[in-house]
This record gives sequence, C-alpha cells and structure tokens, in this order.
Amino acid sequence: PKAPGVGLLNCSYAPGALSFLSDEDGTVGNTWWRLVAKPDVELLLTKQTKHDAFNNINGLYYTVESSSSSLDNEQKKKSPFAGIRIVSDRLGKHIRDEVCIIGCDEDDSGSSGVFWWCVQGGSFDKTTGRFQVGNNDDDEKNMVISGTYHSNGECKLDNNEETWVKMVPNTDFHAFAKEAKK
Repeated sequence: PKAPGVGLLNCSYAPGALSFLSDEDGTVGNTWWRLVAKPDVELLLTKQTKHDAFNNINGLYYTVESSSSSLDNEQKKKSPFAGIRIVSDRLGKHIRDEVCIIGCDEDDSGSSGVFWWCVQGGSFDKTTGRFQVGNNDDDEKNMVISGTYHSNGECKLDNNEETWVKMVPNTDFHAFAKEAKK
C-alpha cells in the first residue's frame, strides 16, 4: 500500500481475508479477500498504449516470446496467471533505485499448475532504463534478471528470448471466487 499512514493501519488476518478495522473495538470497516481463479474465468489483458514521459518501470507485464508478436491465448487458457510479471521500484510510497519483480510461470512438473516467484534488490537506472535484479550467487535458487525498460512500455531482457509488454487488466475480478475458509 502507498497510503501515507500505512504504518498506522489496524488490521487483522484470517486465512483468505485481510480485514481493516475501523475503530478500537475491532469493528471491521473493509475486507480484502484472497481470490481464486476458476478454470472458466479468463484473465483478459490489453497492451497499455499510454506511457509516462519518464522511465516508469512500475506496472503489470505479460511475457511475450521473441518469436511471437501477440499474446499466446492457449497459454492464457491453460493457466491464466503464467507469464505475468509485476514490477515496482517503490518501497511503500518512496521511489528507489532498486526493483522488485514478482512473476508467475508454468510448473515444469507437467501438472499444469503455476508457481510464483519474487526477485528483489539490484539496480534501476532511470536515465537509461537499464535494470538488474537479483544476485549471482552460486546457489541455483537465486536468479538474475537484467534488461532495459523502453518508453513504449516494453522490457527487453538481456537473454534475447523474452520481451515483457506493459498491460492493463480488462478482467471482471468479481467473477473470481473468494478463497474458502479453512
């Protein structure tokens, strides 16, 4: 959250729900539910056409293979979140020279599931658009993502295999089911 008083929020958590309390007696003022994507709900994304004049890397991206000029509809149907990237250079409301990337990919086990990952740290040069996130330790679990953000809303990765395109969601998120209480 980017609210000025974010550290002052009075919240409670129960599996599947984050509740914001409106007063000292614990009255719930607002609840954010964890949503579950049902197989029949499609994640609809549209390429963002308006971009900031300055390098604003923040946003929702979708991975497009270099051999394809459009989104892979079969991939979106198989697992709607696979290929999603969320990029931010913010820590709360403060802009910084580090980047955090959260992504979702197909599970390599063949179970048609997905796995989520997060890489943070590194650097982002706003004047050139160059970024490198993660570290290059010997541990195989660490990943390094590097590339260049372009003012047309695309991130071209240095591996020359992927381009991330800045997207806008056009999905009715009310169609997603609330996670069942356990």
